[in-house]
Parts: sequence; structure tokens; C-alpha cells
Amino acid sequence: GQVQSQWTSGTAYRFIDSLLSILRGWGLWSPWEECSRTCGGGVSSSIRHCDSPRKRFRSCNIDDCPAGSRDFREIQCSDFNSVPFRGKFYTWKFTFKCITNDNPPCSLNCLAEGYNFYTERSPAVVDGTPCRDDSLDVCVNGECKHVGCDRVLGSDVREDRCRICGGDGSRCMSVEGLFNDSLPEGGTELKHSISHPTVNTTHPLPGFLRGDAP
Repeated sequence: GQVQSQWTSGTAYRFIDSLLSILRGWGLWSPWEECSRTCGGGVSSSIRHCDSPRKRFRSCNIDDCPAGSRDFREIQCSDFNSVPFRGKFYTWKFTFKCITNDNPPCSLNCLAEGYNFYTERSPAVVDGTPCRDDSLDVCVNGECKHVGCDRVLGSDVREDRCRICGGDGSRCMSVEGLFNDSLPEGGTELKHSISHPTVNTTHPLPGFLRGDAP
């Protein structure tokens, strides 16, 4: 009767929780959180306690955004328009030229409109943000993760030779032969060109000094 119990409800709970983790090998997953995007391929997460992995992710709202929708990074950059940077306010824009070998693709680097500098406004973009403009891969928890052509996180589904996602290559045909430059009467020559986005700056973006903002 002289020994006083050292157990409290909190310590007992932690002991039971740890014991269950050992016996079961994992905890229970929480419900999926709200999707990070309303369109264009967002990400939702779920967590669990006791052991690894503690967090999981899945794709959601993978349908295309309506035509004319603002770029997702552009929206994130503009959120900093009302946040002073070194005592001044700037209008922040985004260009993929801000993504270089020195800048991780999943950090938010924004260009100050009207000035020749960009800076990191956040170490990580919102989950579901495309890593690059030429890839379907998206940023998740600050890291670039693979996405299949079906826009599903971790999917290995690819386009076939006919550019059909998950196709077997049977819905198109190859045409081979020699083609000359002559046009039949009434024909119209089609010229194809590729345009590249440019930024009105005095020198390349990678040369900007992050620490030399006006």
C-alpha cells in the first residue's frame, strides 16, 4: 500500500498505442484531406500514427481546368503581392525560366514585374503544382513526383505511338515515302513554327542576383 502508481491516463494511452503499433505493424489512416486543387490534377493526403510511412498521397480533381484559367504557380506568386519584400511591395509573376539547376522545381520562385530579379517566395509550392511545363509530373510535399499520362500519381501508364494514353498503338498508321516541295494547283503551303515565351529583361534570368533587389 506504500507504492504509489506511476500510471496516468496519458502514459497508459501511449503504452497501449505503442503496443498496438508493434502487434499490428501500422496505425489507422486518417480520412483523405481536401484536394489541393479544384482542377488540373491536385493532390490529397492522409496521415497515420505509430510508424512509417506516416503520410500518403493520391491524385484528385484530375480533369483539365477551364480554358483561360490562370497558371497555378502564377496564382501562388500573386498571393505574395500583399507581402512586403525588403520593405517594398512588388507584383510577382511566374516564368519557368526561374526554374534552373540551382532552383529546385518544387520551390516557388517568382519574378518581380518591372524589375530584373526573381526570388524564392516559398521553399515549396502547393501540392499538385506541375514540376515543369513539359511534364505531367507534380510537386508533392516539396518533391517532384512521377505522374502517368492518366494524371495519376505514381502511375506507369504512358502514351502509345499514336499519342493515346494507355493505347496499344493500333489506332494510327505510319506513312512512309518521298515528299517533294511541289504543290498542286490551288494548294497552299503550310509553314510550321515553334514560339518560345520570352521575358522582357536586360539579361538572362539565371544571371539575376537574388540578393540585389532594389
